[in-house]
Amino acid sequence: MFAIATADVNHDGKLDLIAASVGASGAGETVLLGNGDGTFQSPIDYPGGPNPTFAIGDVNGDGKLDLAFPSTDGLGHFFVSAALGNGDGTFQSPVTFGAAAPNGAIVAGDFNGDGKLDFALTNVVNGASTVATPTTLLQGLLPVLNGSPDPLVFPEQAIGTTSAPQTVTLTNSGTAAASIAVSSIGFSGTNAGEFSQTNNCTSTIATGASCQLNVTFTPTAFGNQYASLSIPYDAAGSPKLLGLVGSGPAPPPPPPPPAIVTVSPSTVTFPGQYVGTSGLPQTVTVTNTGTVTLAVTAVTASPADFGVLSSCGNPVAVGSSCTIGVFFDPTAGGTRTGTLKITDNAGNSPQTVALTGSGLDFSMTPSSVASATVTAGQTASYSIAVAPAGGFAANVALSCSGGPAGSACAVSPSTIALSGAAAQTAMVTVKTAANGWLLPFRGGWPRDVRYRQTPMILTLAAMFLLMVVASLFWWREQNLVWIRVVAFAALVTLGMTLTSCGGGSGSGGGGTNPQAGTYTISVTGNFTTGSTTLTHAAKLTLVVQ
Repeated sequence: MFAIATADVNHDGKLDLIAASVGASGAGETVLLGNGDGTFQSPIDYPGGPNPTFAIGDVNGDGKLDLAFPSTDGLGHFFVSAALGNGDGTFQSPVTFGAAAPNGAIVAGDFNGDGKLDFALTNVVNGASTVATPTTLLQGLLPVLNGSPDPLVFPEQAIGTTSAPQTVTLTNSGTAAASIAVSSIGFSGTNAGEFSQTNNCTSTIATGASCQLNVTFTPTAFGNQYASLSIPYDAAGSPKLLGLVGSGPAPPPPPPPPAIVTVSPSTVTFPGQYVGTSGLPQTVTVTNTGTVTLAVTAVTASPADFGVLSSCGNPVAVGSSCTIGVFFDPTAGGTRTGTLKITDNAGNSPQTVALTGSGLDFSMTPSSVASATVTAGQTASYSIAVAPAGGFAANVALSCSGGPAGSACAVSPSTIALSGAAAQTAMVTVKTAANGWLLPFRGGWPRDVRYRQTPMILTLAAMFLLMVVASLFWWREQNLVWIRVVAFAALVTLGMTLTSCGGGSGSGGGGTNPQAGTYTISVTGNFTTGSTTLTHAAKLTLVVQ
């Protein structure tokens, strides 16, 4: 550390430290902003000249302290350079002013009383410091640009809209004309893109002359936006920076925190339930574990096997719980799965609960051949598999119907016991009636008309008996010849009728077999519990020839 000074370089009313030192990369200046309590912030380093010395003063007359120090271009030419201050404790890149002594110290002051800061530098001779040959640099005629107002402040403006223009007047208060790079006038800083400008400035502003810049503000975000209007010109302190402050709308208040909810249990398993019946409901508990009131907007269960019996009441206070009733009404046998969905104002909405249950039912299918072909008088046999679904364990009553007239259909066993696991088999027999004569006089007329088979020997014996009876009448009652002839003919006709009975209109019977045709045998299983009956049927085909 070779030189040190104090000054308020950021205009906060607290003294700061500026020190010159030599490091591995050469000489420079270090700034430590003061906290006002004897402590300082972290040091900020700035490059300096070849010698660890500097001076503090307002070099360009903008009211902000600057740093001045000897510098060189590395070719044996020495100058005075100034790092112009930004007024906030930071400094710009050095600006070269003019020739200077090759080494020694530097001091600043108004040596000629013209109101401008001048510099005096000492030289080092033979390793000793001397003021015998000081070098004095007096500031000559310089342009000085000032803007008003500075800073330019815009009131609150809606996001995405452009404000009315505000005018900045730029005046040259120096002693020489200022050459301005008009096409390079622009903006710098964090929110530079939110400002735009038009101006009537020319490339030269004479001493005492001014021009106007019209600036607009278009915010793209909430809150205050900051930038600088940058005006390049041909003097120390270029570019001239004018502060800009724009106010976007205040940010909206943050949304209220979402409710926090826990649901228990995460899975509901129902006991086995007969298809088409409803069991006892299960309960799901919803607890508000957050810091705001929970509002439940919808509670649904799907598919149709499951339903909601009762929903949470609204609202649910912090720390409180509500319950949801869920029931199981299976629409089909076997394992049924579904989902309970709870929609609310919680952050993890909707919450879901897995639902599962077993529908108790049975099914009936032909276990082998579902069709049989017989002739009249034969018996058709089938087997039926009765299988449980969902763990069905109960007795099923079996019956059958649909055979031809006079047939007998039977199921064995007539009641089958299912254990909930394996299928059971039942035998179905259909006994058809044989072709034969018709007995119409049984228990009244007409009642229980059935076909019976007549052996051929009985038919022949009956015909012989009729002929004998007819002959007796012929010989003993000759005087009644015409009556006997008629009676004989009637008896013969009756005999022939009895031997030919048994014909019908069934298809394929040719008029002699009324049972012939194709029939659908329905084997029905029934299980009844309370007011609910489960009924299933298996279809069999019977062909009678």
